[in-house]
Amino acid sequence: MNSKIYQNVDNTLALLNIQDQLNKHLCGEDYLKTKICAKSGRKIVYARAAWLECAELTESMEYKWWKGTKNDIENMKLECVDIYHFMLSMFLEYINDYAKLDNNREVPEKEKRRIIEEIVRNVKIEKITTVSDDHFTDSVLMLTESLASSFINYIYSDYKEKKYLLIEIYEKWTSLASFLYTEADFTKLYISKSILNKFRSDMNYNEDYNKLWYNGQEDNVALKEIMDELLENDPKLINNVGEFSKQVYSNLKLLFDQSHNS
Repeated sequence: MNSKIYQNVDNTLALLNIQDQLNKHLCGEDYLKTKICAKSGRKIVYARAAWLECAELTESMEYKWWKGTKNDIENMKLECVDIYHFMLSMFLEYINDYAKLDNNREVPEKEKRRIIEEIVRNVKIEKITTVSDDHFTDSVLMLTESLASSFINYIYSDYKEKKYLLIEIYEKWTSLASFLYTEADFTKLYISKSILNKFRSDMNYNEDYNKLWYNGQEDNVALKEIMDELLENDPKLINNVGEFSKQVYSNLKLLFDQSHNS
């Protein structure tokens, strides 16, 4: 399977930057150094959060023979994005730990790129099945449980093992994602969730921000319209995650300001 987005180092670095900003807002500027969330005082273990998201994805599937539930594909897609959030945070943590091994120096951008290249460049993605296939549920359950197992192994691994586990985790995750959506659709979903979270936090979401500012509709409606318009004008923009994210955010901020000045 061709994997232009998942194997694109520039795009991964751009997504890492977005994730780092979100993490700093949630847990403080020094979250990578302390591995403690400043707001809660709790220890941060991203791999544990990731395997629990795998469990939540499983909960959205039709494995409960005693209930006869059906696969909730839309929620499965959201859970897969949540797994990716924590996986990116694991990348950030690994890069920071690399700096600790070298007298706490700041990791140069060139070195960050090399580390990310080792993780994402050589991943091989095999799409075994699709949503409509008879074996879809069994295949995705097997892959999700295997991914959860790798996350658990990561928690108790030493630094030398972590790089190889990250490569394994990324390969399993990209295979899982390929069952649920195209790479472009995944990127749109990830960016929409990330940009909306960042925008709301910048606008003091927990204080006086009213998300119904877009003609009485929620802000996610405005976000979707902006993303659709940008991609209609330039379909290739989705391949440049950094630029796409900047344009989505700036247009959302402009629309928000206009709604409050009219």
